Amino acid sequence: VKAAKLGVVNVGVLGTVTAVTLFAVHKNTRLTFVGILCTALTIGMYASPLSAMSTVVKTKSVEYMPVLLSLFLFLNAGVWSAYAVLVKDIYIGVPNAVGLFLGSAQLILYVIYKNKPVSTNPSEAIEEEEEKEEEEEEGGSAHPARRGIEMNSSLGNV
Repeated sequence: VKAAKLGVVNVGVLGTVTAVTLFAVHKNTRLTFVGILCTALTIGMYASPLSAMSTVVKTKSVEYMPVLLSLFLFLNAGVWSAYAVLVKDIYIGVPNAVGLFLGSAQLILYVIYKNKPVSTNPSEAIEEEEEKEEEEEEGGSAHPARRGIEMNSSLGNV
């Protein structure tokens, strides 16, 4: 049912764009209208794994990053960028250059974090990271017993 709804939405959007382009947009600006629309949608497609990149950085693990998707987005953007240079089309070149950059960033993150220990739960890893940051700000130890010892030893020096 969800797939059917998604299909209807996709066909509806395509039909709407086609109708608007043919009937509401002047002939001289049709190429610009469709080019800008396609550019925006392509950049959105390449930017969609950014949330996974955020999770990788927070958890320091590539467990939640689809590496094959990143690899093929990178390859696709590279081929389309080369094609855009050959045909000198800015509407193909700009979004795919952005995609090439984002794909490179994803692959670099994968290489950096691929051998890090796997986190069981990203929210736990994020909470642990936040606790470490709070401890660094406080300048104390993570262990309550040590914190008590440190406090007692500092009181003895008074």
